[in-house]
Amino acid sequence: MNHQEALRRSAVEKYLLNEMPQPERDEFEEHFFGCQECAADLRATAAFLDGAKKELPTLAPPQACAERAQETLVRFSLAAGLCGARVLLVVARRGLSECRGPAAVRRRAGAA
Repeated sequence: MNHQEALRRSAVEKYLLNEMPQPERDEFEEHFFGCQECAADLRATAAFLDGAKKELPTLAPPQACAERAQETLVRFSLAAGLCGARVLLVVARRGLSECRGPAAVRRRAGAA
């Protein structure tokens, strides 16, 4: 592997994140032992990653996020269902009050 190829492949980052297959890893190690620029990039990137791990808060595991999202969805569904039930109740009451309103009384009086 030469320097341009290491840059093109983002070899430093992949190496430090363990995202390289072993043969490519071996090839990169051979290269950066002889390439001052890649060795410097490797040291700087490693220092950055170490600092980021110390400074950034630990993210919640995906399972915890999924559980929290599911709880939120259940709460939203319940709230939406209650809102829908209220709307139906208002519509039903309005419909009943119209049946007992003046027009309904007149109809009954006219039928009698």
